[in-house]
Amino acid sequence: MAGKTQPPVRAAIWDELERFGPKSTPMRQPGVLNPLGPPREDPLAFRPMSIKDHLDLARAPKKPGTQVTVWAYPAVFRGSPKDHMYVEYDDGREQYIYRGGPSWHGVHAQVTPARESPDYRKGERVLYRTDLPGVTAKDAIKPVQAEAGRVERSRAPYGVLTSNSNGVVADGTQAQFGFRVGDRDTPGWRSRIPDIPNLDRWGPVPRREF
Repeated sequence: MAGKTQPPVRAAIWDELERFGPKSTPMRQPGVLNPLGPPREDPLAFRPMSIKDHLDLARAPKKPGTQVTVWAYPAVFRGSPKDHMYVEYDDGREQYIYRGGPSWHGVHAQVTPARESPDYRKGERVLYRTDLPGVTAKDAIKPVQAEAGRVERSRAPYGVLTSNSNGVVADGTQAQFGFRVGDRDTPGWRSRIPDIPNLDRWGPVPRREF
């Protein structure tokens, strides 16, 4: 309009575009005019690993720790094929296995060096796996050693669908991690091995593990 002067035109700066512009406004992309200077690299932008990155990662020292794996493999109870679970602790130098099974006194639980266990290298599928950084296998098994002692003192009878070896393993993961591990092919994992009172007065019971 006549008699009115227009305000001077200035280049829009990127802060204004980011604040007031549409959400699709590109933010400091290479090749786009940037009045504030050269585009800045986004430190959070995804960058594929280069060959050098892979080599550096492979050469980096591994943090000490223990890998804990809950294994399962087929077992037959009264003609019905189901899976038996056990837990393996491996820190790269030592291996231990926590397992359960039947015994003359009822449910049996034990922690032994892996090579001495009836379950050694029998696992066929993994139900759960985690790492315990900075913990040796000998220290990692302490919670399940305590749980195995409780099971031994319980004198609970051994069952097929409850109070069995899978319940022993699930009791161990509950004590160590706060949750039970198992699935529909590992019957008994939902049931805690019960404590049977007033049996200690009967004295020690002859034990024969299977």
